[in-house]
Formats: sequence, structure tokens, C-alpha cells
Amino acid sequence: MSEALIVDPGLRSVAGHHYAAALALTEVLADRGVSVRVLGSRFATQAALEGAGARAVFTNNVYSRGPYSQGKFETHVRATLDGLLASAGPDRRMPDLVILPTCDAALAEAVARFLSRAPEEARPPVISWLLLSRDFARMSAPEGPAHPRRGYGALEAALGPGRLHVFTETQAMADVYASEFTSPIAVAPSPTAAIERPLAEIDEAQGPRFSAFGHIVDGKGYELFPDAIAAAAGSRPALRFTIHAAVNATSARKSADLLDAIESAAPGVTMLREELNPARYAAELARADAVMLPYDPRTYGDRGSGIFNECEAAGIPVLATAGCSFAESAIDAGRAVAIARHDAAALASAICEAAERIGALKAAAAAHAETYAAARKAGLDAIVDTALKQAPPNAGWRLRQGLGFWRARSFQSARALVRFPLMLRATRNARRIK
Repeated sequence: MSEALIVDPGLRSVAGHHYAAALALTEVLADRGVSVRVLGSRFATQAALEGAGARAVFTNNVYSRGPYSQGKFETHVRATLDGLLASAGPDRRMPDLVILPTCDAALAEAVARFLSRAPEEARPPVISWLLLSRDFARMSAPEGPAHPRRGYGALEAALGPGRLHVFTETQAMADVYASEFTSPIAVAPSPTAAIERPLAEIDEAQGPRFSAFGHIVDGKGYELFPDAIAAAAGSRPALRFTIHAAVNATSARKSADLLDAIESAAPGVTMLREELNPARYAAELARADAVMLPYDPRTYGDRGSGIFNECEAAGIPVLATAGCSFAESAIDAGRAVAIARHDAAALASAICEAAERIGALKAAAAAHAETYAAARKAGLDAIVDTALKQAPPNAGWRLRQGLGFWRARSFQSARALVRFPLMLRATRNARRIK
């Protein structure tokens, strides 16, 4: 049976697109009879590990690498490589396919070194979605003329022409990285789990519900919610809000005042501070009449959004900051509302505009969802099928019985075989002494 390896140091919880990507990819691969190993963060919750069938491996998170020196970059690469080697199994067998749902330069470098330990003919193709824009990626790759080719270029060199399949979620990010790869870069949504389309109608007596989901991190715009919600509810008291803010012990202490301010901004606010499992998240998403994505375009200008992709598939309109390229086509098509600026007043204005147009927005989003979800699944199927056709033949692993044995077996197994004659000779000498 073929085997695929999904590598994502960002897989830490059931919230967010890392977990959803692991589920979606596992489903696609299982449909093709491909077994899957998933490697996530060593700090992942038990629920995330069990739900994704993942192993806790990596100590570094792709979101918290920089800025740092080349020496620190090398430390991250080696730590990631150690995790890959430790998870490879006793025979160090290479998988038939490697998938990197959220890749940066340090991860690319580590995977390149990992694959280079196998004979060239035994190295699998790699599917990779680029996570970060160049400006952000410069914080997570070595500075100087080697950036960022040191990581991505090493992965291309390890695989050979046509065996690295590179994707971004937006054309803007593809344009940013075009000069960094010799491999072509295609635009495709990152894999996400299927979300049922909501069927509930708007409760006219209570007004539409505006929701937000995610972790409290820089750039997500949570700091805008207290003033924006207060202003919007002041002019439209019937509005309802559900704000989900996943926090850990550290972020909960730092953001306690902000969360309290959001919850008390208006009578119609429901605050969700706990981590949502997939079923609960899907249920809360389905209750939303619109989802707010007041992201800072300085961070998210050319990045994609997993929540946006889920809203597109579920037929839910969004509010997104102007300058965030992931939502531009939805805004132009009339199924999303632009937040003119990254500030509370602009968010409040966008909420009121969306409330006025909510019927038309939901109709346009629902019509788009009829074809979007199917097209996205067909696209992911094609991506996986293309790469699987390049999987190395099983015959390549017969090298373990010949000259390639030392390269394909684990260091421990090779050392044991070297030591065996020495141990046998020592035993014989001991018997002679007796």
C-alpha cells in the first residue's frame, strides 16, 4: 500500500485550518487507498492528535520563528529534521508522497535534508502550500543573498524538475514568490474540511448575527471589536454577535481585558472563549449570517484565509478588510462587504452596510457555494492524483538488499549489523579463556 506523509508543525489544536487540512487530505488519500501518517506539534492537544491521527513531533511553530540569525535558522532546521528522522520508523522507509499544508523556508530546508538521505530514485514528490508572504517569510528565513532560496531552492534541488508542486491561496502571493522558484506556482485554496451549508433563515425579529472565529494573534483585528460592535449596535440594536477567541493560558492572561471589553460592548454579544471541536465549530459557523474578518492587510494582504474558504463553501458572506486579496473577488461579485480601513469605525460601517444588504449577500454567497465546494474538491483531487503518479516505484527499495542498504536502513540497524561480528568474536574469545 502507498503511504503519504503530512508534515505540519502548526498542527496544535482542532481550531484553525491546520487541523482541517489534515482531515481533508487524509480523506482524499484514503479514497485512493493511500495510508497516511500525520506529524504535528509536540504541543498539540490530545483532541487534535486523536482527531487527525497525528503524532506529536515538532517543537517549533511555523508562526513563531523570527526574526533570527542564520545560526538560529539552522537550529530550527535541525530540530525539524530530528523530528522527521525520529518519526520515520525503524526501517527509515521513505513515504510515496509528502504534503506540506503550511510551508516556510525552514521547513522546506529540513524536508530537503530528510529526503536527501534516500537514493534519488526513492525520493517522493512533494505538495506544498506556501504559508507566509515574503515580508513575513523574511522573519523566518536567513537574511542575505541566500534568502529564501536556501530553503526552497534546497527542496527543489533534492527532488529534481517537476516533482515539487507549489501552491498559494492567492495570486498576489504567487506573484511574490515567482522569482524564488523554478517550479511553477499555482493558485489553489488550502485543503479544508467540508462544512454543511446553513439552512436557517434570518430571524427578522432579532436581526442578523455577525460572527468571528479564530485565535487572538496579531493581525486578526480583535482589538477593533469593542468599539466597532458598540457603534454598530448603537445604530442597530437588534444586531447579534458571536465572537470566538481561542486562547491558551498565556494569551488568556494577556487578553483578558480585551475579551471582557468585547463581551460587554453590546447586549447581543455571545463570547466563546473555549476551543471549539469540529462539530461545535461547524454548528456555530452555520448560525452566522455573516462572518467578520477584519484582518490587518499589512499581515494578510497577500495571504489566504482558511475561514474565508470555509465560508465560501458554506455560502456565508464575509466582511473583509480592503487590501486583503483573498476576498477581492467575493467583494467584486457582491457576496462580501469591504471594510474600508483597518480600524473600528470602518468595521462598524461595514457591519451596518452588511446588515442592510444581508438578504442579497446571503443569496449571492449561497449561489456561489453551489459550485465552489465541488470545484475545490475536484481541484484537490487533481493535485493529489498528479503527485501520486510520480511516486517512486517499490522496486527502488530493493536497494536495501544491495549497495543501497546502508542508505535505506536506519542508523541503529546498520550499527547493529556492524557490531554483530565483533560481538560474535568477543563471545568466542570469552569461551576460549574459560
